[in-house]
Amino acid sequence: MLFDYRLNLKNLCITQFVDLLQRTRRTALTMRTKRVPVPQAMIASVGEKRKRPERKVAEEPPVIPYTAEELNHVLDKWI
Repeated sequence: MLFDYRLNLKNLCITQFVDLLQRTRRTALTMRTKRVPVPQAMIASVGEKRKRPERKVAEEPPVIPYTAEELNHVLDKWI
């Protein structure tokens, strides 16, 4: 056994390393696990479904204040 372990085991009144392992296992089995409450944000109701937003009715485009001939002339110059 290493000298470092021997010092610590003497302080704990344990003579062998195997005893230390057994006692830690017993202690771990006797201790209860701490239950952490679940945050409210993570709780979801199964029965509720997400509602889709209603589609907006497409509005008609505004009327162009030009005649079709004037618009074609402008587009021909632009392109």
